[in-house]
Amino acid sequence: MSKESRKRKSSMGFGEGMMWLAGVLFCLVLITTSMMGGLFARYITSATGSDSARVATFGDLTLTETGDFVESDGTKTAKIIPGVDLSKKVTLSFEASEVDTIVFVEVSAPGWDTPDNQNFMKDTQLNWSMADGWNYLPGTQYVYYRVLDTNTALTDVDIIRDGVIHVSKDIKESNIQSLDKLNISFQASVIQNDGSLTPETAWDKLK
Repeated sequence: MSKESRKRKSSMGFGEGMMWLAGVLFCLVLITTSMMGGLFARYITSATGSDSARVATFGDLTLTETGDFVESDGTKTAKIIPGVDLSKKVTLSFEASEVDTIVFVEVSAPGWDTPDNQNFMKDTQLNWSMADGWNYLPGTQYVYYRVLDTNTALTDVDIIRDGVIHVSKDIKESNIQSLDKLNISFQASVIQNDGSLTPETAWDKLK
């Protein structure tokens, strides 16, 4: 090989050398990135195996209402007849959970009075009561609860005792006309309990 040809092969300048080095480093980065992508993919896949964490099963919570009330424009009304009780059956169902739970029912009853947070009345003309098994949460207006163990379901549990609003036989037409703004509505909620919650602290978390 001549000296001239050896000079031509070794004539790569500093700039060209840096470009060549940069190209090699770039290729190494691509190879490294490809390898890490494979590692991450395998890690994510393994996280879906049988020993991975999962959320505890949490069943549906439903409220169902039937009775002597006719719905019109989103408002349910009833015809009041002296001495004839009104049917208002409100039931709650819960499909259970794999952990302990607390189920709440919040009652909105404007216009009704309750001396003991269990029995509701309007003067002496109408009255109804919370069904057995619902515990009043002190300091609220009006929230009731049930503490449920793991895998405990509720099926068509009454909220209004016997599903009845009692109507006095002494009620007069003038009394009935003043009852047009009475209302009763219910909202249900449920929260999982790891053992650290009381009904009071659980309700604070739901509010």
